[in-house]
Amino acid sequence: MTFAWPLPWWLIAAWIMAAVVVAVVAYVRAVPPLSRAQRVGLVALRTTALILLLVFILRPVIARPEPPGTGRRVAVLVDTSRSMGLPDGRGVTRSAAAQALVRQTLLPALRGRYDVELLGFDRTVTRRSLDELTTTGPLTDLVGATRLVRTRTGDDEPVAIVVVSDGGQTGEPQMSRLAAPGAPVFAVPLGATRVERDREVTAVSVGEARVEGSIVELSATVVSHGFGTTPVAVRVLENGRPIQVRRVAPPGDGAPTTERFRVSPPRDRPTVYTVEVPTAEGEITNANNRRSVLVPPAGRRRQVLLVEGAPGFEHTFLKRAWARDPGLELDSVVQKGRDDSGAATYYVQAAAPRAAMLRSGYPASREALFAYDVVVLANMTASQLTRAQAEWTAAFVEERGGGLLVLGARTFAAAGLRGTPIEAVLPVDFTGRIASDGETSTPRRGGRILLTRAGERHPITQLGGSGEASQRLWTELPPLPATSAMGQPRPGAQVLALAEGAGGDERPLVAVQHYGRGRTLVFGGEASWRWRMQLPSSNNVYETFWRQAGRWLATAAPDPVSVKVTAVPPGVAAPLMVQVFDAEFKAVADAAVRVQVTDPEGQSRELRAVPATGAGSTGVYIATFTPPTSGTYDVRVEAARGSASSREKAAGHDAERRSAPRADQPTIRRTRVVMRDPGADDETTGAELGASREWWLVGGADPEMADPRRNDAALERLAEATGGRLLAARELAQLPALIAARTSSPRVWVQRELWHNPWTFLLVAAMLCTEWALRRRWGLR
Repeated sequence: MTFAWPLPWWLIAAWIMAAVVVAVVAYVRAVPPLSRAQRVGLVALRTTALILLLVFILRPVIARPEPPGTGRRVAVLVDTSRSMGLPDGRGVTRSAAAQALVRQTLLPALRGRYDVELLGFDRTVTRRSLDELTTTGPLTDLVGATRLVRTRTGDDEPVAIVVVSDGGQTGEPQMSRLAAPGAPVFAVPLGATRVERDREVTAVSVGEARVEGSIVELSATVVSHGFGTTPVAVRVLENGRPIQVRRVAPPGDGAPTTERFRVSPPRDRPTVYTVEVPTAEGEITNANNRRSVLVPPAGRRRQVLLVEGAPGFEHTFLKRAWARDPGLELDSVVQKGRDDSGAATYYVQAAAPRAAMLRSGYPASREALFAYDVVVLANMTASQLTRAQAEWTAAFVEERGGGLLVLGARTFAAAGLRGTPIEAVLPVDFTGRIASDGETSTPRRGGRILLTRAGERHPITQLGGSGEASQRLWTELPPLPATSAMGQPRPGAQVLALAEGAGGDERPLVAVQHYGRGRTLVFGGEASWRWRMQLPSSNNVYETFWRQAGRWLATAAPDPVSVKVTAVPPGVAAPLMVQVFDAEFKAVADAAVRVQVTDPEGQSRELRAVPATGAGSTGVYIATFTPPTSGTYDVRVEAARGSASSREKAAGHDAERRSAPRADQPTIRRTRVVMRDPGADDETTGAELGASREWWLVGGADPEMADPRRNDAALERLAEATGGRLLAARELAQLPALIAARTSSPRVWVQRELWHNPWTFLLVAAMLCTEWALRRRWGLR
């Protein structure tokens, strides 16, 4: 026992002595006189009452260990996502098995030792009873749910977390988010690790669109469980209309097989391609039997700048090939020679506004260069570019995200681009040249062009409907008169085609790489125009190759304003991330961003975009939208620099101007709301930064039903990341001991105040009442 208000020992002794003195003085001359025994009894009663009052004033307390379960919370998280509604084994759903496990095993093992809190989780966490554990959640966020519960504080802070789930993780699988100290997680897996019968389309992807009217590769991966090698019909639908059916025999039970289809999407509208397999009897679910992918319509025409250091036939043929591509717009500059004063002269072909900026042979500013999507340097030497222009060109690839094509023997010679900033962004290393500087190789008679394994699949070099067909077409091409000597490919680069040299050696002919935000391509051949002149007029290999090269380089070039969408199922909030750059592709931190989303029914909604936070987020703005239904959504973004108030006025005039629909266009209600930048001046007129449009497919796949097998690996990683353990259902009896062993919290002691009870008052009152009764009995007043 201790005292909450301790006093010095001498003060306590003085109090006791004073109590004794007061009691003795009160009865030393009592009338009528008392016997010795009577006097001692009354003094003892009063002294005891006074000492008790002192003791209670000092607040005596006693410390006792806290009973098990009091203030020691264990959170039980039960998965309520849709995958828990799948039946396993004897036809019992995983959710029913989870409820039985919690009711019959888990709760009896924990109750009496810990306070148990039952929670249901999918993409959110809610407190529920056992009977309320439904299976309606569209996603499973194991990491997010666990992190949310682990970060609780105070009375809600758990000493341990038990997760009952099938291990499906369709939220953000970032285990690093659980690195902070907290309660250990004990994961209890439910469900079958092997599916008896199920067919699934596990992945669908589409290649980049090449030239108009050409084919696009659609890849689909299909897996069958429990059907052996029985062939399955794989069907491809274009906007719901069947276009191809192929019977595919799996290599083995449970072994994935990938099929590639050739499709030709229209350029004027978004196209949804769906790959599906028929539902077979006994399948655990048919929700994973189909997947869809969206091919957006062609966007704006891509700007290509062709700069040649000297006239040549290649310029004419390249210009003709790209001019026939409706997706490309070409500006060309050719250095013709020098005038009487020795200044270089150029032949410029470009639209009037851009032609003036090309009179000097190259864009006069970084901003003018960055207005293009692709730059082509043919037979250029270092002396034909200033140091600043070479640096702009390297930044054009790395920072702007543009495409760069380099070709021509002079470019690869000693006086070419070697040693300039441009060399660093190219896919080959000029310092490791195969031949001596300036050397080109004339192939032996019958020299061939060979595709590499990467070239058979790459959209630039795919000339046929399959890799074998493309290989055959390349080997049948007339040999090039010469091939420039280039160095070895850089790490990460791909060599797509090889050309046989004079001695039979194979030299890189086509090489590509991704560099920074952009792409680069080198072509080491000379006079590829012979593929056009030496083949029948019906052969379009030359045009197809160069148009595909131009498209590949231009496709990845972003606009100053772009939006990135995330594939989600209906009813799940998704971030729309908008990246805003200025004309020099420097991030803009003070933009006013407007986002409009139009659903499949034609209803539009305006969203508020706010600046993102965190490192590297300058120029990134985020709007959140929850798509109510599946289908194709139209996302439009506009951005301007500066004040939002002035933009509101402009938006109002723009809305009035657009209010009258065309005869061929349905009327769609559009309400525009402008985000006001907090730091902008109301009187400042914002400059237009750009606009973007993105098509967004919602519900193209059902992530909850992808691979319905139990995922022990995800649960084990979750447990290990938090200091817990994976437990089978039969091991739950060990759970209390495991929790006690893994929780480092000390034993909790509780102080209980002895005076704060009714008996303390009754004890003092009894002493005083007894004294008063004896006094009256013995004749005292």
